[in-house]
Amino acid sequence: MPLTGVRFEEYDRIRQWVTEYQPLGPIDAARIDDLFVANILFDEQNRLYNNQKRRPIFIIGRRGSGKTAFLKHTSDKGEYDIVISADMARLFDEIILSIDGIIKNNGYIFVEKIAEMWEAVFYASISKEIALLDKGDQSKFKGFVQRIGADANLGGDGFINRVVGLIAKKSPDKDASLLAEIVLEIFGKKDISELKRQVCDYVAENNIKAIILIDTLEQYDGSIKNFPEAISGLVKASNGFNNSRSKPEIRFCIPTERYEYFRDSASNVAKDFANNLMLHWHVTEILSIIAHRILIHLHLYDWDDSRIRERYSDFDFRDKKKLKWFFSTIMPQTIVNRVGHEEPTLSYIMRHTQMLPRQAIQIFESIILSNQQSGRHITEISDTAIIDGISNIEDTLWRDVCNAYKYKFNWIQEAAEAAIADLPVEFSDSELHILYNEKGFKKSGIEYNVFKKSLLEVGCIGLKIRDGEIYTESIFEYSLPGIIMPRRDSKFTLHPMFCGGFKTLQLQEAGIKRVILPHGASPDSRDNR
Repeated sequence: MPLTGVRFEEYDRIRQWVTEYQPLGPIDAARIDDLFVANILFDEQNRLYNNQKRRPIFIIGRRGSGKTAFLKHTSDKGEYDIVISADMARLFDEIILSIDGIIKNNGYIFVEKIAEMWEAVFYASISKEIALLDKGDQSKFKGFVQRIGADANLGGDGFINRVVGLIAKKSPDKDASLLAEIVLEIFGKKDISELKRQVCDYVAENNIKAIILIDTLEQYDGSIKNFPEAISGLVKASNGFNNSRSKPEIRFCIPTERYEYFRDSASNVAKDFANNLMLHWHVTEILSIIAHRILIHLHLYDWDDSRIRERYSDFDFRDKKKLKWFFSTIMPQTIVNRVGHEEPTLSYIMRHTQMLPRQAIQIFESIILSNQQSGRHITEISDTAIIDGISNIEDTLWRDVCNAYKYKFNWIQEAAEAAIADLPVEFSDSELHILYNEKGFKKSGIEYNVFKKSLLEVGCIGLKIRDGEIYTESIFEYSLPGIIMPRRDSKFTLHPMFCGGFKTLQLQEAGIKRVILPHGASPDSRDNR
């Protein structure tokens, strides 16, 4: 149970975050600044979290897939003696300026030298944290801290900023020395390998666990001069961590929306991205997260009710059958959808997501709030509340998906709006091409294949697989490890999240009963990861 072992007086801390108007807690893990509450809300009962035990360097996932939650839980759980959250905005500015200075001076720069810049700053920051520990011989590391005049209480980010600030002061034009060499001079070292060896020896001898966390780089503009080189060096430097139990670790979040850019910036794709964790969720794992949070809400506000306590006290949401039973106790098992056809309720809800935890939390929260407005309890969710809750949130959801891709496809929202307005739910390649021509995308200089790729990549459109009794099953790119490569005769469908009430009206007028079921959206789907 989610609150097993939690003292009653600690319930009020959780109630600050799980409220009447936020019944499932915050959708964004970064907003939770209470470590205790963050750990309570985090659901560890999934395959993806268990895969963190193999110490991946890169966590790759779409916006809303849980990258920040995974990183934050790693930081908050207390498994590491040293945790450093790198201030990437400041570091990127400094690295890019350094690269520019070296290129101006030498005419070129090797990726190995850029990797040294990153390594020097990361190992310098770990050295500072070692100086604050009470284990082994720290004299060398304390000398480092004193040499740059850093306060002993200065945090990891603050220390990195102090080092970077000294570098900027010492070499303002960045045309004479490598950033790495300046760091080494500050630390009194001959080369980066000496600094790394001393840190790794100390970590191994004293059984210290150290990790550097790099949160998602969603907002960086890849067109900035020397940014690709900075990324290439960062990726190469990151691969020097995690390959031995006696070395510090690094955990680096990469948004799927920008992964292609990171991949193309790498010097050796197969080698550089070999140790990664792709956040592809199975539907039951997402439903487990929702059940976990609903149970927390019941514990906080309804556990005095003996009927609720007796019904859910032994519930194990890791069991798929029990998970389906849980939802059957709080909402109808089937629902008449907006085109008048009956279907399983959980399939109806989950086919309006792209298998992202954040989207599911937003949808269920919207359903629960809609249910509250009619005066009903969270364990008595009506079919009307489900229909209305999804209707109220789906426009926000698909626009948020498009927003995550705006740096890659700056026309994507206009393309999605055109598809929603003018395409049928099921359509051919030629119909999509006509839309491309008529809506002016060709005149804008966008190639048709790039236009089609953008709609496939964001999950606005997918490939039709087969027709069933009540569903047309389709596959969308977000559910695949690779990309969709359609044939000329392929049939496409719109994703239910992008259809909304407008397309529902079209289906009703046409008398069509079959609706789109994205592959993997049913709780009975096999786990093919």
